[in-house]
Amino acid sequence: MRDAFACQPIAARLRDSTRRDTETGCLIWCRDVAKCGYGRIHYADNRWYAHRLIWAMTHGPIPAGLCVCHRCDNKLCIEPAHLFL
Repeated sequence: MRDAFACQPIAARLRDSTRRDTETGCLIWCRDVAKCGYGRIHYADNRWYAHRLIWAMTHGPIPAGLCVCHRCDNKLCIEPAHLFL
């Protein structure tokens, strides 16, 4: 049986999984974190790094061979304005 969190729509899951850092403007991921330091989320039968899912939801598919980087250098930040290819 899936937990209640996993059954929420993705927008609600993302909202409920973050907090805003008022000093930096970062939207900090507060749930599952991989050993490499990036936030993780399960969505559409795949495990995603949270910042990559946000990029894909905001801008479309990530072109092959490109990385989603953080202007703020904060691996837990998923603020779309802080992300770039």
